[in-house]
Amino acid sequence: MKFRARITESSCINRFSRVVGTIAKLTEECVIRLTTDKIYMMLLDSNRESIWCELSRERFFREYDLEGVSEEQNEIYFEINIENLVSALRSFQNANALKIHLTRKHGASLTVECSTGSENRVLVHDVQITLLSRNLWQEFKEPEISSFDTGVILPSLKMVKNVVEQMSHFVRYVIMSVVRSKTMSLRAASDDIELETVFDTANWEILPANAATRNGEEGREMSEVRVDIKKLGQFLSGQQINENRVIWNIVHGRLMHFLVADDGITFQYFLPATEM
Repeated sequence: MKFRARITESSCINRFSRVVGTIAKLTEECVIRLTTDKIYMMLLDSNRESIWCELSRERFFREYDLEGVSEEQNEIYFEINIENLVSALRSFQNANALKIHLTRKHGASLTVECSTGSENRVLVHDVQITLLSRNLWQEFKEPEISSFDTGVILPSLKMVKNVVEQMSHFVRYVIMSVVRSKTMSLRAASDDIELETVFDTANWEILPANAATRNGEEGREMSEVRVDIKKLGQFLSGQQINENRVIWNIVHGRLMHFLVADDGITFQYFLPATEM
């Protein structure tokens, strides 16, 4: 197995670092999948929040060479401490170029090299990884949300982030509700306080519910989901990716789902509901 890739534009290095930094705010360990046209970063757990991120080879890398486990399965999977990768990238802030490749130095490693400054000094960091055998690959498939009840294209995550930050000082859980083509609300309550913020969605794009098609129904007038406000706030405050498009989906009573898209980046965050 071999992998070597090179980023030669500082803007792409910065965007790559922001993606890795976003994931590191949510988890210490993640799985990376290398394919011929994309890099995937993922955390999958049906009992807690999940992450699925895709980076386009064409939008980030000037050079990209991959030899997977076989011609038929030309891919590589490995587990990595994502915070160690963040630390390596943090030291390359002024890099002119970034090279990433698999090596064997006291075990399998993801080696990150960069040239920086007018002296063209080369800095090297080795991040230890654990290669995953093919019999484990089937566990790492993109989560499906083919049955969401409501989808909202948000103008910005910041507007939601500010509300959630304020509410998190008083409550443990928050309920997001969407009344079709009318309002979106965030509300929370404890024994001592009740909080609610309502957004007028008249000028927002509301996506049609594909759950209605599946069930042969007209769909719900109102959909809602209750989630852990600390976990939601952790995602919102750690999000560093440019927000060209942000979609917020609800599977009524079961799941909250975000999709953040930028040029060559698709980042999905899945947060299961908590019991009422």
